Amino acid sequence: MEDFKQILKRVNFDGMISYLMYGVSSKEKQEGTYEERVQDAYDSIFDDLEGKFPTANREDDELYDIVLKFAMALSEVYMEMGVTVGFQLFKNFESNCKNFEAPGLEAAIQKNLAALRESERQAKEDL
Repeated sequence: MEDFKQILKRVNFDGMISYLMYGVSSKEKQEGTYEERVQDAYDSIFDDLEGKFPTANREDDELYDIVLKFAMALSEVYMEMGVTVGFQLFKNFESNCKNFEAPGLEAAIQKNLAALRESERQAKEDL
């Protein structure tokens, strides 16, 4: 049961994304809204470019367009990959759920419920 509790602790969006992308679970939680994270990435790339190339300027429309084209291509690819992975996860979950619709499953559940009710009835009679 302790193993299951540990699994439940690791079941979160950030951990799943990290595992799917890098093969490891994430210990870090992503902070900030999507807009803040995009702005941080924007600031970071231009800070790096301006640090490496002193003549670079984030206000330069031509440099901005180059970075924007790269970011748009990356966004499109990752969006397509995300949708594909999402559908694959759905198909896997759906397939696994069908396993629970086996003919004997409902009978087994009913049998367990009947046994539970019987033990509750016996407990009341013993009082």
